[in-house]
Amino acid sequence: MSQAWAQAIHDADPRWQGIRYVSRQMNKGFAYAIFERSGLKKLRSEKLKVAQLDALCDLFNVVAV
Repeated sequence: MSQAWAQAIHDADPRWQGIRYVSRQMNKGFAYAIFERSGLKKLRSEKLKVAQLDALCDLFNVVAV
């Protein structure tokens, strides 16, 4: 659902740089969809350690099949 909204908003007005919405997994927190046209660049990234990945999977009830 959030992807459909993001696409509709992206297409509706080129001035909008992204959207903020309530996260389905953490409904007290926000998630962000930043459109490429915003010009924002990722400064760095890090590979998750196994313990971090396991903790995130537990938190969001994700199971590998």
